[in-house]
Amino acid sequence: MEENNTELAIVRSPKWAEMLVKVSEASCAIEELVVNSPETFALAGELKETVGRSAKMLSDLQDAFTRPLNEKKQSYIDACRPFLLKLDGLKRMAGEKAIAWKQEQDRAAAAEAARLQKIEDDRAKETRRIEAEQKAKGNLAPQQVLVPPPMPKAAPVAYAPTTIKTSIGRTQAVHKDWKLEVTDVGKLPREFMVADMPALNAAVRRGARAIDGCRIFEVETLR
Repeated sequence: MEENNTELAIVRSPKWAEMLVKVSEASCAIEELVVNSPETFALAGELKETVGRSAKMLSDLQDAFTRPLNEKKQSYIDACRPFLLKLDGLKRMAGEKAIAWKQEQDRAAAAEAARLQKIEDDRAKETRRIEAEQKAKGNLAPQQVLVPPPMPKAAPVAYAPTTIKTSIGRTQAVHKDWKLEVTDVGKLPREFMVADMPALNAAVRRGARAIDGCRIFEVETLR
């Protein structure tokens, strides 16, 4: 709306009407001009100067109407600049924080992968040591070491619960149960050694394609 008002103000100004008359006269004269004598040569120079003065008048008129708009535009730019700089800084800060968090997650994932790999390596080393010891002691074939005889199952022992009475008059029963604590993992029968599936899957995700005792294959899933 403001641009339309400015355009109307320019068109309605007296200088605009004067310039249009001069341009129209010069246009007709130049289009019909035939330079074939000293007089027409001089007339061409005059018409050229007239057109030049009209162009200068139009430039001055344009500057007179657009300078206040440019100054107003610059005031808007100056007022908005601090906020734009602040927004740019906030955008950069958000990106830096996101990158820092992602890098920390990557470092934690790498540390966890290294920890799982060490557990896997330690277990593989311990398994080889146990197999070597069992083979040396019993002179057993490898397949005999890998398939130990089943352990005899002990019959469960039941205990009668002991009833006690607390200081506030509440009655509770004390039960006895069997618990297990591993004191030497190297002496455990193989049937009680469960494969560490999280560590195995992590190794496959890291690129392992051959693990003794495992079949590694590719499947397709929809996500």
